[in-house]
Amino acid sequence: MLEDMLDEIPGLRYVGCKTLSSWDNIESRYLKKLAKQKKGTVLLGHLTALPSVINEINKNETKVILLIRDPRDVVVSFVNYVMYIDKTHMAHEYLNSFDSDSERIDAAIEGNKPGVPNLRTLLNQYEGWSSLESVLVCRYEDLLSEAHGGSESKQKETIKRILSHLQINEYHDVISSMIKRLEYQKSSTFFKGGSGKWMGILTPEQKNKIKEYAGSWLMKYGYENDLEW
Repeated sequence: MLEDMLDEIPGLRYVGCKTLSSWDNIESRYLKKLAKQKKGTVLLGHLTALPSVINEINKNETKVILLIRDPRDVVVSFVNYVMYIDKTHMAHEYLNSFDSDSERIDAAIEGNKPGVPNLRTLLNQYEGWSSLESVLVCRYEDLLSEAHGGSESKQKETIKRILSHLQINEYHDVISSMIKRLEYQKSSTFFKGGSGKWMGILTPEQKNKIKEYAGSWLMKYGYENDLEW
C-alpha cells in the first residue's frame, strides 16, 4: 500500500529489493543499504526494531513510516495469503498440515514455527519503532477509502500526516494522486484484506487468545477501548 502511495511523490525513487526474500541476513543487508541511502530514496521492508538498524537510521536522519494493522485481521489475512496466494511461502507446508482454516488461524496466533512467529512476539518485535521521533506510525485501516471500509476524511488526514512527516509541503496535487492510487490499486492484500473481516471468522477461543497476546496493543493504537469485544 505505502509503495503505491509513495510512487505518486515526484522525486522519490526506490532502492534495493521491494520484498524480503530471506530473514537470515536481514540486519547486515539493510545496514549496508541504510548507510548508503541518499535523500529522496525509499527502502521497503518488514524490519523489526533492531538496535543496530535504529542507530543507523538516527545517524542518517532517515524518516520512517511504520504501517500497522489490526492483528485480528493480520492472522486471518496471513492464513489466506500463505494458503491460497503464495504457496511458495516458507509457512505453507506447516499451515497446510492442518485440516481447516480455523486450525490454521490457531497456529498463526500461537506461532513459534518457521515463518509463523507467535503473535505477541511479533508485535513486540516492532514496538521499538513507535517511540522514535523519526518514526510516524500509520494504521492500515486509516488509509482505506469508504468503498473498502474506511473513512474519506481519515484517509486524507493520514496522507497529510505522511507528507508532513516526509517534509513535503506542496502536496495538494499529490494528495489527489495518492487517493486515486489507493482507490484503484489492485493489490491482493489490500483489496481482499480489507478491514474487520475477523469479526465473522474468529472463534470465541481465538478472540480470547488474541486478547491475551495483543489486548493492550489494540487499546494503545485505538482499535479497542477495552477487552469487551
